[in-house]
Amino acid sequence: MRDFLRTNALGLAILGLSVVSARAEERSFLTLDEISTTIIGNSMTGQAKDGGGYTEYYAPDGMIRGHSEKGGAYKARWWLRKEDNLMCFKYGDGPFDAGCTRLSRSGDKVDFVLMDGTVEGSATLLSGNPKKL
Repeated sequence: MRDFLRTNALGLAILGLSVVSARAEERSFLTLDEISTTIIGNSMTGQAKDGGGYTEYYAPDGMIRGHSEKGGAYKARWWLRKEDNLMCFKYGDGPFDAGCTRLSRSGDKVDFVLMDGTVEGSATLLSGNPKKL
């Protein structure tokens, strides 16, 4: 996960799945309140671009506790950018290790959407912290 962000010049693809083009007008995005009640205090899981699986827990204190099949345990930070309803992530100290994205949800699927409408990654939402991260 962290390695993927370092290779992404925009630092916005926290989940690193296959890039799928989508128009921003064709989807609705989570508000800050919806992010707070849907994502925070819960986990997401998926496949990273390198092919390994991962799970991340988004703790209410702004910490991300994750585990990837290829990299093991890691910690990161999240925060909400109020002026434009973005969820932001920081996975390291490098200039490309942080970024913000819009979130779109359909059932338990969450898409991470760039400002141009490109879906940069997707994940499956899990209730709570089932992996005890």
